[in-house]
Parts: sequence; C-alpha cells; structure tokens
Amino acid sequence: MGRKDWDYIGIPKLLVKRLEGFLKTSQAKKAGIFSKSELLRNAVIRYLEEQEKHFNNIESVEDFISEMHERDNILVTYNNNQQLTEIINSSLKRSIDKNQLFVLFISKQQEATFVQSMEEIDDITTLYNREDVIIIHIEEHYVDGNYSMDSIFAKFNEIERIARRHSKSALNVISTIGGDLFTRERYMDALSIESAVHKSINVFDIPVTLLCLYKSVPEEFEEISLENHDVVLKRIVTKTGIG
Repeated sequence: MGRKDWDYIGIPKLLVKRLEGFLKTSQAKKAGIFSKSELLRNAVIRYLEEQEKHFNNIESVEDFISEMHERDNILVTYNNNQQLTEIINSSLKRSIDKNQLFVLFISKQQEATFVQSMEEIDDITTLYNREDVIIIHIEEHYVDGNYSMDSIFAKFNEIERIARRHSKSALNVISTIGGDLFTRERYMDALSIESAVHKSINVFDIPVTLLCLYKSVPEEFEEISLENHDVVLKRIVTKTGIG
C-alpha cells in the first residue's frame, strides 16, 4: 500500500512530461505508435495508467526523489525538521549516486538546520572539501527589497562552471527562495521568480533538477503554483495531526 502522509497536486502534468520522453524510446518505436494513431492512443492511456499507479504506490519521499528526472522542477512542502531532513538527505544521496553537484539556495538562518541534517551522510566533510556540496545564501541575491534574477542566474552560471570543472553530470538544486517569500506572504513575488526559473530550467546548458521547499502552499495558490512546477508534493494534515 502506498504512503498516506502526502499527496500529489497536478500529477498529470508531470506524467505528460514523462510521456514525451517515453515516445522517443526504442520501446515506443517498436510498438509502432508513431504511425498508428489508435495504437498510440491505447499506448498513451496504458502508459499514463501505469505511471499514475506507480506514483500512488511510492511509499516514501526518498523513493520519489530518487526517481526524479533531469530538469524536473518539483515543489514539496514539509511540516517539521524530520521531514526536512528526509528531503535534504534523499536529494543529496541522489546527487552522489548520479555524480551531480548538490546546490543549496538557502538563507543563513536555515544553514545550521541543513548542515545538521546532512551530518547523517557518510563522509560529508569530504563532499564539502571536493565542492560536491555548495551552499549559496539567498540573502546575497536580495537587492533593494527584492530577489534579483540577474544575480541568481549569474550565480547559476558560476555554479555550472564548478560542475564542469569537476566533471559533474548535472546540478541538483534545493531552493527555499519561493518558500521564504510565501512564508512572508509575498505571494506574487514568489510566483514571478518561480515562473522565471521554471522557464530557464529547460534551456540551461547543463541539466538542472530543482526541488523547491515550502512550509505550506495556501489552497488558493495551488493551481498557479503548479504552472511553475511539474508537480506539487503537498504534505497532508489530518484531524489527528500531521500525517
């Protein structure tokens, strides 16, 4: 049985993106789905059903994060430090497994919590020393009361050079910029930044996987937040407490 403590918002959007990749595979070509429209329709339906069933049976955030694809942009909420630690370490393990540069766009205030969470990872000091883990303070890109996209993208270019210097296959990024703005109820500022970043991910030279951390997303902003992410992974709060 799948997990019951979090739910997907907008999973069809992510599945369509997965489908676009599937249609380019040899498996799809062997099925002849490019030339037979009816077979294509049936294959699409079967593929989406299988993928939705697969996602609904994923039992942990760690499993979900390990299966993320390059250039995925996921919004995930968390309710406590235990959940935050699980998200951070799962993402870091994915970076290690895939030879990716792990990048944290976080505030100075959040750094101690993130660093403490990563202490559970073996040889974390070695990862720091090899620049396998990079911490960027979001305050560095806060100019005249707003986050500067020019400054953020310039930092991305700098990080890309580090990744290439160390022969990394991609960037695996966790960001709290949007979540920080949502916490301060600066919703439109957050949505503007998330929109710009979402558009840039698919055209950035090096593959970027982005995990945006939020403490919560008000229901009235769920649909528009989905426009700027491939899927929203929202923790469920039940009558008996946090799931």
